[in-house]
Amino acid sequence: MKTMHSYHTGNRVGKGTYWDLANGHRIDVEQEAILCGADSSTYFRIPTGVMLLAGPIVGLFYVLCLPFVGIATIASLAA
Repeated sequence: MKTMHSYHTGNRVGKGTYWDLANGHRIDVEQEAILCGADSSTYFRIPTGVMLLAGPIVGLFYVLCLPFVGIATIASLAA
């Protein structure tokens, strides 16, 4: 199983999807390429299975936290 690795701007990478989590920039590489972007960009190669599982987990976290966000908003408006 492939794991998540970090790559920096200018690294030569193989086929896959690379994400810059700081700004959400995504690069799809068909064969082999050199990552472009800002000098300080760090990209992560995330396997497809991990991304498919992350969506529902992030959605569940959002649904669980939504009531607390509402309470905090009402409290800050009342203060």
